[in-house]
Amino acid sequence: MSRLDIFEPTRVCNSQGNDFIPTRAGIQAALDDLDSRGGWVYMPPIEIAIDATITVDAPNQGVTLFSDALGYNQNNDMGCVLRLNNGVNDPVIEAGLSGSTNRSLHFRNFAIDGNKSNNSSPTADDNYGLLIHRAEFSVLTNMVIYNCYNTGLQLGQGDIHSKSKVIGGKFSDNGDNGIRTTQQEDFTIMGVHTGSNGTNDDDIEGQAGINCTAQLVNILGCTSIRDQVWCNIRGNRNVISNNLVDKPYQHAMKFHSASEVWVSNLQCHDVSYTNNNSVAFFFNNAAHGQFFFDNVCVEEGGNNNLPTYIFGVNNASSVSHINVGRRHFEYINDIFDAYPTDVWIEPVTELTFKGSADLSNSNTNYWSIDDLFSQSTTESARTLRWPRRKLFSDLYIWLDGSPGAGNDYDFTLRDDGANTSLSVQISDAATSGSDTSSYVEAAANSEMCLMSDPTGGPTARRMTGYIRMNDLEDTW
Repeated sequence: MSRLDIFEPTRVCNSQGNDFIPTRAGIQAALDDLDSRGGWVYMPPIEIAIDATITVDAPNQGVTLFSDALGYNQNNDMGCVLRLNNGVNDPVIEAGLSGSTNRSLHFRNFAIDGNKSNNSSPTADDNYGLLIHRAEFSVLTNMVIYNCYNTGLQLGQGDIHSKSKVIGGKFSDNGDNGIRTTQQEDFTIMGVHTGSNGTNDDDIEGQAGINCTAQLVNILGCTSIRDQVWCNIRGNRNVISNNLVDKPYQHAMKFHSASEVWVSNLQCHDVSYTNNNSVAFFFNNAAHGQFFFDNVCVEEGGNNNLPTYIFGVNNASSVSHINVGRRHFEYINDIFDAYPTDVWIEPVTELTFKGSADLSNSNTNYWSIDDLFSQSTTESARTLRWPRRKLFSDLYIWLDGSPGAGNDYDFTLRDDGANTSLSVQISDAATSGSDTSSYVEAAANSEMCLMSDPTGGPTARRMTGYIRMNDLEDTW
Protein backbone atom coordinates (compact mmCIF):
# COMPACT_ATOMS: atom_id res chain seq x y z
CA MET A 1 0.00 0.00 0.00
CA SER A 2 1.47 3.35 -0.96
CA ARG A 3 -1.44 5.69 -1.68
CA LEU A 4 -1.57 8.74 0.53
CA ASP A 5 -5.33 9.23 0.36
CA ILE A 6 -6.13 6.05 2.31
CA PHE A 7 -4.59 7.48 5.49
CA GLU A 8 -6.08 9.57 8.23
CA PRO A 9 -4.88 13.15 7.42
CA THR A 10 -4.08 13.86 11.07
CA ARG A 11 -1.47 11.08 11.20
CA VAL A 12 2.10 10.78 9.96
CA CYS A 13 2.25 8.13 7.26
CA ASN A 14 4.73 6.75 4.74
CA SER A 15 5.01 4.94 1.43
CA GLN A 16 5.30 1.62 3.24
CA GLY A 17 1.59 1.89 4.06
CA ASN A 18 2.07 2.56 7.76
CA ASP A 19 0.90 5.47 9.91
CA PHE A 20 2.34 6.97 13.09
CA ILE A 21 1.45 9.46 15.79
CA PRO A 22 2.09 13.09 14.74
CA THR A 23 5.12 13.72 16.94
CA ARG A 24 8.86 14.08 16.36
CA ALA A 25 9.25 10.44 17.35
CA GLY A 26 6.48 9.47 14.94
CA ILE A 27 8.16 11.30 12.03
CA GLN A 28 11.48 9.65 12.85
CA ALA A 29 9.83 6.23 13.07
CA ALA A 30 8.16 6.76 9.67
CA LEU A 31 11.52 7.69 8.10
CA ASP A 32 13.31 4.75 9.71
CA ASP A 33 10.53 2.44 8.44
CA LEU A 34 11.41 3.14 4.77
CA ASP A 35 13.18 0.32 2.95
CA SER A 36 16.36 0.50 0.88
CA ARG A 37 14.48 1.88 -2.10
CA GLY A 38 13.57 5.03 -0.21
CA GLY A 39 10.09 6.52 -0.31
CA TRP A 40 8.07 9.32 1.21
CA VAL A 41 6.83 10.47 4.60
CA TYR A 42 3.76 12.69 4.94
CA MET A 43 3.20 15.02 7.88
CA PRO A 44 -0.26 16.44 8.72
CA PRO A 45 -0.87 20.24 8.57
CA ILE A 46 -0.49 20.83 12.31
CA GLU A 47 2.21 22.20 14.63
CA ILE A 48 4.52 19.45 15.83
CA ALA A 49 6.87 20.00 18.77
CA ILE A 50 10.47 18.99 18.10
CA ASP A 51 12.34 17.77 21.17
CA ALA A 52 15.35 16.33 19.28
CA THR A 53 16.77 16.39 15.77
CA ILE A 54 14.95 14.51 12.99
CA THR A 55 17.57 12.63 10.92
CA VAL A 56 17.18 11.76 7.25
CA ASP A 57 19.88 9.48 5.89
CA ALA A 58 19.37 7.97 2.47
CA PRO A 59 22.54 6.99 0.59
CA ASN A 60 21.82 6.13 -3.05
CA GLN A 61 18.07 6.42 -2.64
CA GLY A 62 15.34 9.01 -2.72
CA VAL A 63 13.47 10.26 0.34
CA THR A 64 10.69 12.86 0.33
CA LEU A 65 9.45 14.57 3.49
CA PHE A 66 6.38 16.71 2.85
CA SER A 67 3.02 18.05 3.94
CA ASP A 68 0.03 19.80 2.38
CA ALA A 69 0.53 23.09 0.58
CA LEU A 70 1.44 25.94 2.90
CA GLY A 71 -1.04 28.70 3.51
CA TYR A 72 -3.27 30.06 6.21
CA ASN A 73 -6.54 28.15 6.57
CA GLN A 74 -9.77 29.17 8.29
CA ASN A 75 -8.22 28.52 11.68
CA ASN A 76 -5.27 30.83 10.86
CA ASP A 77 -2.92 27.87 10.94
CA MET A 78 0.17 27.96 8.77
CA GLY A 79 0.02 24.30 7.83
CA CYS A 80 2.60 21.82 9.06
CA VAL A 81 5.08 23.59 11.35
CA LEU A 82 7.97 21.78 13.02
CA ARG A 83 8.65 23.96 16.06
CA LEU A 84 11.78 23.45 18.14
CA ASN A 85 11.13 23.12 21.85
CA ASN A 86 12.59 25.57 24.35
CA GLY A 87 16.21 24.83 25.19
CA VAL A 88 16.78 22.33 22.36
CA ASN A 89 19.85 23.85 20.71
CA ASP A 90 20.04 21.38 17.81
CA PRO A 91 19.08 21.33 14.13
CA VAL A 92 15.42 20.63 13.55
CA ILE A 93 16.25 18.32 10.62
CA GLU A 94 19.70 16.92 9.81
CA ALA A 95 20.17 15.00 6.56
CA GLY A 96 22.92 13.31 4.62
CA LEU A 97 25.01 12.22 7.59
CA SER A 98 26.35 8.99 6.08
CA GLY A 99 29.83 8.82 4.59
CA SER A 100 28.47 8.23 1.09
CA THR A 101 26.68 10.87 -0.94
CA ASN A 102 22.92 11.00 -0.42
CA ARG A 103 20.81 11.44 -3.53
CA SER A 104 17.37 12.84 -4.23
CA LEU A 105 16.41 14.29 -0.87
CA HIS A 106 13.17 16.22 -1.31
CA PHE A 107 11.53 18.53 1.24
CA ARG A 108 8.36 20.41 0.41
CA ASN A 109 5.33 22.27 1.74
CA PHE A 110 6.09 22.61 5.44
CA ALA A 111 7.58 25.14 7.83
CA ILE A 112 10.37 25.03 10.41
CA ASP A 113 10.38 27.37 13.43
CA GLY A 114 13.78 27.51 15.18
CA ASN A 115 12.29 29.26 18.25
CA LYS A 116 15.48 31.34 18.58
CA SER A 117 14.23 33.54 21.41
CA ASN A 118 14.16 30.45 23.64
CA ASN A 119 17.30 28.85 22.18
CA SER A 120 19.78 31.68 22.41
CA SER A 121 23.10 30.02 23.28
CA PRO A 122 23.82 27.30 20.73
CA THR A 123 27.24 26.47 19.31
CA ALA A 124 28.12 27.32 15.72
CA ASP A 125 26.93 23.94 14.45
CA ASP A 126 23.60 23.98 16.24
CA ASN A 127 20.12 25.38 15.78
CA TYR A 128 19.87 25.17 12.02
CA GLY A 129 16.41 24.75 10.60
CA LEU A 130 17.49 22.21 7.99
CA LEU A 131 21.09 20.98 7.78
CA ILE A 132 22.06 18.81 4.77
CA HIS A 133 25.63 17.51 4.89
CA ARG A 134 26.48 15.55 1.77
CA ALA A 135 23.95 15.17 -0.99
CA GLU A 136 23.17 15.49 -4.69
CA PHE A 137 19.95 16.31 -6.51
CA SER A 138 18.26 17.68 -3.41
CA VAL A 139 15.14 19.76 -4.02
CA LEU A 140 13.37 22.07 -1.57
CA THR A 141 10.01 23.37 -2.73
CA ASN A 142 7.78 25.91 -0.99
CA MET A 143 9.57 25.65 2.34
CA VAL A 144 9.31 28.25 5.11
CA ILE A 145 12.26 28.25 7.54
CA TYR A 146 12.38 31.02 10.09
CA ASN A 147 13.39 32.12 13.57
CA CYS A 148 16.56 29.98 13.78
CA TYR A 149 19.40 31.24 15.95
CA ASN A 150 21.97 30.42 13.27
CA THR A 151 21.09 29.58 9.65
CA GLY A 152 17.72 28.56 8.28
CA LEU A 153 18.91 26.22 5.50
CA GLN A 154 22.51 24.95 5.47
CA LEU A 155 23.57 22.98 2.40
CA GLY A 156 26.90 21.17 2.49
CA GLN A 157 28.41 21.25 5.98
CA GLY A 158 32.01 21.02 4.77
CA ASP A 159 31.06 18.34 2.24
CA ILE A 160 30.42 18.45 -1.50
CA HIS A 161 26.80 19.22 -2.27
CA SER A 162 25.81 19.57 -5.91
CA LYS A 163 23.01 19.70 -8.44
CA SER A 164 20.42 20.91 -5.96
CA LYS A 165 17.55 23.40 -6.15
CA VAL A 166 15.59 25.63 -3.79
CA ILE A 167 12.34 26.65 -5.46
CA GLY A 168 9.91 29.05 -3.85
CA GLY A 169 9.47 29.47 -0.13
CA LYS A 170 10.54 31.95 2.52
CA PHE A 171 13.62 32.12 4.76
CA SER A 172 13.37 34.89 7.33
CA ASP A 173 14.32 36.15 10.79
CA ASN A 174 17.31 33.82 11.11
CA GLY A 175 20.26 35.02 13.17
CA ASP A 176 22.96 34.34 10.56
CA ASN A 177 21.71 33.39 7.09
CA GLY A 178 18.47 32.50 5.43
CA ILE A 179 20.24 30.07 3.07
CA ARG A 180 23.92 29.14 3.22
CA THR A 181 25.85 26.81 0.93
CA THR A 182 29.41 25.50 1.17
CA GLN A 183 31.32 23.58 -1.53
CA GLN A 184 28.31 23.77 -3.77
CA GLU A 185 28.29 23.09 -7.51
CA ASP A 186 25.52 23.49 -10.06
CA PHE A 187 23.01 25.05 -7.66
CA THR A 188 19.76 26.96 -8.36
CA ILE A 189 17.75 29.26 -6.09
CA MET A 190 14.54 30.40 -7.75
CA GLY A 191 11.56 32.44 -6.58
CA VAL A 192 12.71 32.57 -2.95
CA HIS A 193 11.95 35.35 -0.48
CA THR A 194 14.40 36.20 2.31
CA GLY A 195 13.95 38.79 5.01
CA SER A 196 15.48 40.08 8.25
CA ASN A 197 18.32 37.56 8.22
CA GLY A 198 21.68 38.36 9.79
CA THR A 199 20.98 39.99 13.12
CA ASN A 200 23.50 38.21 15.38
CA ASP A 201 26.57 40.29 14.49
CA ASP A 202 28.57 41.54 11.50
CA ASP A 203 31.67 39.41 11.00
CA ILE A 204 33.69 39.39 7.79
CA GLU A 205 32.06 36.14 6.68
CA GLY A 206 28.82 38.05 6.71
CA GLN A 207 25.25 37.21 7.48
CA ALA A 208 22.89 37.33 4.55
CA GLY A 209 19.63 36.27 3.07
CA ILE A 210 21.61 34.05 0.67
CA ASN A 211 25.23 33.16 1.45
CA CYS A 212 26.83 31.08 -1.32
CA THR A 213 30.23 29.45 -1.44
CA ALA A 214 29.74 27.81 -4.78
CA GLN A 215 30.29 27.75 -8.49
CA LEU A 216 27.82 27.38 -11.33
CA VAL A 217 25.06 29.02 -9.28
CA ASN A 218 21.85 30.56 -10.61
CA ILE A 219 19.90 32.94 -8.35
CA LEU A 220 16.77 33.90 -10.22
CA GLY A 221 13.55 35.78 -9.47
CA CYS A 222 14.16 36.23 -5.74
CA THR A 223 13.09 39.00 -3.37
CA SER A 224 14.62 40.32 -0.15
CA ILE A 225 13.60 42.81 2.52
CA ARG A 226 15.68 44.01 5.48
CA ASP A 227 18.39 41.37 5.25
CA GLN A 228 21.74 42.43 6.69
CA VAL A 229 23.10 41.70 3.20
CA TRP A 230 20.91 40.14 0.56
CA CYS A 231 23.55 37.99 -1.14
CA ASN A 232 27.13 36.99 -0.24
CA ILE A 233 28.96 35.37 -3.16
CA ARG A 234 32.11 33.26 -3.06
CA GLY A 235 33.08 31.25 -6.12
CA ASN A 236 32.91 31.63 -9.86
CA ARG A 237 30.70 31.27 -12.91
CA ASN A 238 27.55 32.50 -11.16
CA VAL A 239 24.47 34.14 -12.68
CA ILE A 240 22.25 36.44 -10.57
CA SER A 241 19.25 37.73 -12.53
CA ASN A 242 15.77 39.26 -12.16
CA ASN A 243 15.90 39.92 -8.42
CA LEU A 244 14.47 42.64 -6.15
CA VAL A 245 16.24 43.83 -2.98
CA ASP A 246 14.55 46.20 -0.55
CA LYS A 247 16.06 47.91 2.51
CA PRO A 248 19.24 45.89 3.10
CA TYR A 249 20.84 47.12 6.30
CA GLN A 250 24.33 47.10 4.79
CA HIS A 251 24.78 45.98 1.18
CA ALA A 252 22.67 44.49 -1.55
CA MET A 253 25.55 42.15 -2.49
CA LYS A 254 28.96 41.29 -1.06
CA PHE A 255 31.71 39.45 -2.96
CA HIS A 256 34.55 37.37 -1.45
CA SER A 257 37.14 35.69 -3.72
CA ALA A 258 34.66 35.62 -6.57
CA SER A 259 35.03 35.78 -10.34
CA GLU A 260 33.03 35.36 -13.53
CA VAL A 261 29.84 36.71 -12.00
CA TRP A 262 26.98 38.12 -14.07
CA VAL A 263 24.45 40.38 -12.28
CA SER A 264 21.54 41.56 -14.40
CA ASN A 265 18.03 42.96 -14.00
CA LEU A 266 18.51 43.79 -10.34
CA GLN A 267 16.53 46.48 -8.53
CA CYS A 268 17.85 47.73 -5.18
CA HIS A 269 15.54 49.97 -3.19
CA ASP A 270 16.52 51.95 -0.10
CA VAL A 271 20.05 50.55 0.08
CA SER A 272 21.91 50.95 3.39
CA TYR A 273 18.61 51.27 5.25
CA THR A 274 20.23 52.18 8.57
CA ASN A 275 23.74 53.08 7.43
CA ASN A 276 24.09 56.03 5.10
CA ASN A 277 27.81 55.34 4.58
CA SER A 278 27.36 51.87 3.16
CA VAL A 279 27.58 50.75 -0.49
CA ALA A 280 25.27 48.74 -2.70
CA PHE A 281 27.94 46.26 -3.86
CA PHE A 282 31.02 45.51 -1.76
CA PHE A 283 34.20 43.69 -2.83
CA ASN A 284 36.02 42.21 0.14
CA ASN A 285 39.81 42.04 0.50
CA ALA A 286 40.45 39.10 -1.81
CA ALA A 287 41.05 38.49 -5.50
CA HIS A 288 38.08 39.20 -7.74
CA GLY A 289 37.78 39.43 -11.50
CA GLN A 290 35.43 39.43 -14.45
CA PHE A 291 32.21 40.93 -13.14
CA PHE A 292 29.37 42.09 -15.34
CA PHE A 293 26.57 44.35 -14.08
CA ASP A 294 23.75 45.17 -16.50
CA ASN A 295 20.27 46.63 -16.05
CA VAL A 296 20.96 47.50 -12.42
CA CYS A 297 18.85 50.07 -10.59
CA VAL A 298 19.75 51.55 -7.18
CA GLU A 299 17.17 53.91 -5.69
CA GLU A 300 16.49 55.61 -2.40
CA GLY A 301 13.25 55.04 -0.58
CA GLY A 302 11.10 56.25 2.26
CA ASN A 303 14.00 56.21 4.71
CA ASN A 304 15.84 58.75 2.52
CA ASN A 305 19.13 56.93 2.98
CA LEU A 306 21.50 56.51 0.09
CA PRO A 307 24.81 54.68 -0.21
CA THR A 308 27.80 56.98 -0.54
CA TYR A 309 29.03 54.85 -3.44
CA ILE A 310 27.51 52.14 -5.60
CA PHE A 311 30.62 49.93 -5.52
CA GLY A 312 32.88 49.65 -2.49
CA VAL A 313 36.34 48.09 -2.88
CA ASN A 314 38.30 47.02 0.18
CA ASN A 315 41.55 46.64 -1.78
CA ALA A 316 41.54 48.10 -5.29
CA SER A 317 44.64 46.17 -6.32
CA SER A 318 42.88 42.85 -5.71
CA VAL A 319 39.89 43.60 -7.95
CA SER A 320 39.92 43.73 -11.75
CA HIS A 321 37.78 43.57 -14.87
CA ILE A 322 34.46 45.07 -13.84
CA ASN A 323 31.99 45.94 -16.59
CA VAL A 324 29.06 48.22 -15.70
CA GLY A 325 26.39 48.38 -18.39
CA ARG A 326 22.91 49.89 -18.36
CA ARG A 327 22.02 51.31 -14.97
CA HIS A 328 20.04 53.85 -12.98
CA PHE A 329 21.71 55.20 -9.82
CA GLU A 330 19.36 57.70 -8.21
CA TYR A 331 20.98 60.82 -6.71
CA ILE A 332 24.38 59.12 -6.47
CA ASN A 333 27.39 60.92 -7.92
CA ASP A 334 30.15 58.41 -7.18
CA ILE A 335 30.13 54.90 -8.59
CA PHE A 336 33.35 53.52 -7.03
CA ASP A 337 34.97 54.53 -3.76
CA ALA A 338 38.28 53.30 -5.24
CA TYR A 339 38.75 52.26 -8.83
CA PRO A 340 40.11 48.73 -9.38
CA THR A 341 42.08 47.61 -12.43
CA ASP A 342 40.28 47.67 -15.77
CA VAL A 343 36.86 49.16 -15.11
CA TRP A 344 34.61 49.45 -18.17
CA ILE A 345 31.54 51.64 -17.65
CA GLU A 346 29.19 51.78 -20.61
CA PRO A 347 28.93 53.70 -22.84
CA VAL A 348 32.64 53.91 -23.58
CA THR A 349 34.28 56.33 -26.01
CA GLU A 350 37.83 55.63 -27.12
CA LEU A 351 39.51 58.89 -28.07
CA THR A 352 42.58 59.06 -30.29
CA PHE A 353 44.50 62.24 -30.99
CA LYS A 354 47.53 63.24 -33.04
CA GLY A 355 49.67 66.34 -32.95
CA SER A 356 49.82 68.22 -36.24
CA ALA A 357 53.28 69.55 -35.34
CA ASP A 358 56.28 68.50 -33.28
CA LEU A 359 56.11 68.88 -29.52
CA SER A 360 57.74 72.03 -28.18
CA ASN A 361 60.98 71.07 -26.46
CA SER A 362 61.14 74.27 -24.39
CA ASN A 363 57.62 75.39 -23.41
CA THR A 364 54.60 73.88 -21.66
CA ASN A 365 51.82 73.41 -24.21
CA TYR A 366 48.21 72.16 -24.32
CA TRP A 367 46.45 69.81 -26.70
CA SER A 368 42.87 68.81 -27.44
CA ILE A 369 42.27 65.13 -26.79
CA ASP A 370 40.03 64.24 -29.70
CA ASP A 371 41.38 66.13 -32.69
CA LEU A 372 44.39 67.08 -34.80
CA PHE A 373 44.87 70.58 -33.38
CA SER A 374 48.35 71.94 -33.01
CA GLN A 375 49.69 72.75 -29.57
CA SER A 376 49.01 76.05 -27.87
CA THR A 377 50.59 77.79 -24.91
CA THR A 378 47.09 79.05 -24.00
CA GLU A 379 45.14 76.31 -22.21
CA SER A 380 41.67 77.73 -22.92
CA ALA A 381 42.36 77.48 -26.64
CA ARG A 382 42.58 73.69 -26.45
CA THR A 383 40.05 72.66 -23.76
CA LEU A 384 36.95 70.66 -24.65
CA ARG A 385 33.77 70.64 -22.57
CA TRP A 386 31.47 67.63 -21.98
CA PRO A 387 27.97 68.24 -20.57
CA ARG A 388 27.82 64.88 -18.72
CA ARG A 389 30.00 63.41 -15.98
CA LYS A 390 32.89 61.38 -17.39
CA LEU A 391 35.51 58.94 -16.20
CA PHE A 392 38.90 59.16 -17.92
CA SER A 393 41.48 56.36 -17.83
CA ASP A 394 44.07 54.43 -19.86
CA LEU A 395 46.24 57.20 -21.25
CA TYR A 396 48.74 56.04 -23.90
CA ILE A 397 51.31 58.29 -25.61
CA TRP A 398 53.58 57.37 -28.51
CA LEU A 399 56.44 59.47 -29.94
CA ASP A 400 58.12 59.11 -33.33
CA GLY A 401 61.47 59.01 -31.55
CA SER A 402 63.03 59.20 -28.10
CA PRO A 403 63.52 62.43 -26.07
CA GLY A 404 67.23 61.64 -25.73
CA ALA A 405 69.43 60.78 -22.78
CA GLY A 406 68.65 62.76 -19.63
CA ASN A 407 65.55 64.37 -21.17
CA ASP A 408 61.82 63.68 -20.92
CA TYR A 409 58.33 64.72 -21.87
CA ASP A 410 55.57 64.71 -19.24
CA PHE A 411 51.93 64.43 -20.35
CA THR A 412 49.10 65.15 -17.89
CA LEU A 413 45.33 65.26 -18.26
CA ARG A 414 44.01 68.63 -17.05
CA ASP A 415 40.56 69.21 -15.54
CA ASP A 416 39.33 72.80 -15.24
CA GLY A 417 42.87 74.16 -15.16
CA ALA A 418 44.27 71.66 -12.64
CA ASN A 419 46.51 68.63 -13.02
CA THR A 420 44.90 65.22 -12.53
CA SER A 421 46.46 61.90 -11.49
CA LEU A 422 46.34 60.58 -15.07
CA SER A 423 49.82 61.19 -16.48
CA VAL A 424 52.61 59.66 -18.57
CA GLN A 425 56.34 60.36 -18.63
CA ILE A 426 58.53 59.36 -21.59
CA SER A 427 62.24 59.76 -20.93
CA ASP A 428 65.71 58.91 -22.22
CA ALA A 429 65.55 56.25 -24.96
CA ALA A 430 61.86 55.40 -24.51
CA THR A 431 59.40 56.19 -27.28
CA SER A 432 56.09 55.41 -25.51
CA GLY A 433 54.41 55.31 -22.12
CA SER A 434 51.06 54.62 -20.51
CA ASP A 435 49.03 55.04 -17.30
CA THR A 436 46.44 52.30 -16.87
CA SER A 437 46.02 52.50 -13.09
CA SER A 438 44.71 56.05 -12.61
CA TYR A 439 41.08 57.10 -12.94
CA VAL A 440 39.82 60.66 -13.17
CA GLU A 441 36.17 61.54 -12.54
CA ALA A 442 35.24 64.78 -14.29
CA ALA A 443 32.13 66.67 -13.27
CA ALA A 444 29.55 67.74 -15.84
CA ASN A 445 30.70 70.71 -17.94
CA SER A 446 34.35 70.22 -17.01
CA GLU A 447 36.91 71.62 -19.45
CA MET A 448 39.52 69.00 -20.29
CA CYS A 449 42.77 68.99 -22.23
CA LEU A 450 46.20 67.32 -22.32
CA MET A 451 49.32 69.20 -21.17
CA SER A 452 52.83 68.45 -22.47
CA ASP A 453 55.80 69.62 -20.43
CA PRO A 454 59.42 69.12 -21.63
CA THR A 455 62.40 68.76 -19.28
CA GLY A 456 66.08 69.04 -20.23
CA GLY A 457 65.62 70.20 -23.81
CA PRO A 458 64.46 66.91 -25.38
CA THR A 459 64.56 66.26 -29.11
CA ALA A 460 61.42 67.61 -30.81
CA ARG A 461 59.09 64.71 -31.57
CA ARG A 462 55.64 64.15 -33.06
CA MET A 463 53.02 62.73 -30.67
CA THR A 464 50.02 60.42 -31.05
CA GLY A 465 47.80 59.34 -28.15
CA TYR A 466 44.81 57.40 -26.83
CA ILE A 467 42.52 57.88 -23.82
CA ARG A 468 39.39 56.06 -22.70
CA MET A 469 36.32 57.98 -21.62
CA ASN A 470 33.38 56.37 -19.78
CA ASP A 471 29.99 58.03 -19.26
CA LEU A 472 29.12 58.12 -15.54
CA GLU A 473 25.54 59.28 -16.01
CA ASP A 474 22.55 56.94 -15.90
CA THR A 475 21.79 55.11 -19.12
CA TRP A 476 18.06 54.75 -18.40
